[in-house]
Amino acid sequence: MDNECVAKKIIFTQLPIREKGEPKGSDLSFFRRIPLTISGELGAAQITVQELLHLSEGSVIKLNKMAGESAAILVNEQYLGEAEVVVVNDRFGLRVTSIGMHDADKKIPGE
Repeated sequence: MDNECVAKKIIFTQLPIREKGEPKGSDLSFFRRIPLTISGELGAAQITVQELLHLSEGSVIKLNKMAGESAAILVNEQYLGEAEVVVVNDRFGLRVTSIGMHDADKKIPGE
């Protein structure tokens, strides 16, 4: 068996030069069918394992947000914006109040 390594030069074809901001492609119909999960996070709480083990039916977990504060909108668990929690036909809903981060110091849920 020969342990000699041979390296060969590879010549790549030149990619076409695109102007900045020029769209890569105009057909986005494929992406329109990709399912996304949208959720609303009312708040969060940190508890110990001991506190978790003592939870039972009727227990109340105090969240870090006040009643009436906005909920975070998450798309595939990534922060998108803020929303007001509403009730629509006996179901909870989210009314979008802002998209994106407006405050540099706003924490993204889960980080």
